[in-house]
Amino acid sequence: ESLLDPISALLGKNAVKLDTLLNPDGPNGFNELASQALHDLVSRILGVPLHVLLGGAARTRIPVMPCMFPESPQDAAKIAARFVEQGYQAIKFKVYGTTDEDLANLRAIRAAIPAAITLQADANRGYKDVRAFTDTHLAAYAAAGLDIFEDPIDGTLADDINRSVIQD
Repeated sequence: ESLLDPISALLGKNAVKLDTLLNPDGPNGFNELASQALHDLVSRILGVPLHVLLGGAARTRIPVMPCMFPESPQDAAKIAARFVEQGYQAIKFKVYGTTDEDLANLRAIRAAIPAAITLQADANRGYKDVRAFTDTHLAAYAAAGLDIFEDPIDGTLADDINRSVIQD
């Protein structure tokens, strides 16, 4: 199959009918790219900002979030408190896939900042055991006050389903 085949299939179609145009079995990544291009095209045809097609503007300002690489719970608490003093409403911190140390940092950060501050962890795929992460670790992070977990596992949640089907 040529990479141009899915593009050729869109020729002559009504771009306003976005949901009906893309083949769910198309080449990897094609649907996402084509969807972005089609949304842009439709917004231009209609003469409206892209956010109108996506349900409207959710905000007029973009919040910023600092990121920290704590070396210890004490370091994590100190840095987080300093960010809050500077006015940040959200903080991101790196975790390394070592649950006990990562949770110690999280607990120290939560103790040092107001509960209203959004706290996000980023593991950069640090957890290799998908099942252990989804069955155990994620609940521990939630209980310790984490709001968002970015890129925690080395794999996908579908991998966990596939593993359980194979191993069970």
